[in-house]
Amino acid sequence: MRAIQFIIVLLVVTALQGTSKAAEPCCKGVVTQMSAETLGVEEQAILRAIEDYAKGFIQKDMGLLLGLWEARLPVSYVAVELDQPVLGIANLQAYYQGFLNSPFSVYSGNVTDLRVFLNGDTAYAFCHYNWVYMTGPGGSMLEQPTRATFVLVKRDGRWRYQHFHESILVPAGSTVSK
Repeated sequence: MRAIQFIIVLLVVTALQGTSKAAEPCCKGVVTQMSAETLGVEEQAILRAIEDYAKGFIQKDMGLLLGLWEARLPVSYVAVELDQPVLGIANLQAYYQGFLNSPFSVYSGNVTDLRVFLNGDTAYAFCHYNWVYMTGPGGSMLEQPTRATFVLVKRDGRWRYQHFHESILVPAGSTVSK
């Protein structure tokens, strides 16, 4: 019965909003894919904010990690390994502290395939991270590609995260089993 209700709601919403081709941008604004020639000042600042996330883990710098977030707004982070989002700065701090206290050591988190959508003092960004970390003293060196989406807000001249969602990047053609 719920499936029928869901389908009806989906049809009504689609009919009211219309449809668009996947290649069309969803909104007015500027969409930029990362390349040295096309990054403007704002996109460069957003790239630095996204790269600083990896830097915070590499340096084990709680202040840097928390400083990336806009603490005056409700914030949320959907981590790869969690079923539920981390909500609020206090919970982010606890999440980060748990990771920083763990035996894992992050060596790099290279950002690639950045796409930025600017709309005033709000931006949506999509990218890939390639994480390289060690599982502990004498442990294995592992590489984990992820994809990430961000909602950023510009406050006091800096781009800060309001929402961040990261998921494991599965290569095309691969199958995932539970």
